Amino acid sequence: MSIHKVRDGRGCTRRTDDGPHVTVAVADMPTISAADQRTDYCVGERIAFTLAGLPPFAIEYKWNGETMLATNQPSSFVRVAERPGNFTITGLQDSASDCKVGVDIGRTIHEVPSVRISEGTSVVKGIPEGQ
Repeated sequence: MSIHKVRDGRGCTRRTDDGPHVTVAVADMPTISAADQRTDYCVGERIAFTLAGLPPFAIEYKWNGETMLATNQPSSFVRVAERPGNFTITGLQDSASDCKVGVDIGRTIHEVPSVRISEGTSVVKGIPEGQ
């Protein structure tokens, strides 16, 4: 980019045919997308996301209301759902710029389903052959 004309607040202008040159680097904003479209997970499952941009990445997320920051070198971001609660990615930044992109990708983590039998009777009956 080069500057050809400068105008001040009073309207005075000055032309510069061989004025200063400025180099501007344009980079796409980093993006994050879910590896699958599920929003509900159980404790112990992996929550995976795909990152696009220039590594390394800085990912800001909330785990049950507590804000955390992770730096990630590859183009994927994976967390193990360690305990029940809410997991939300709130921001993403790559090394191409100093800008943080605001995102809101939430997941709900549930306890592992379990069954408990509290009462009942046990019946054992033989079935004779041929009947």
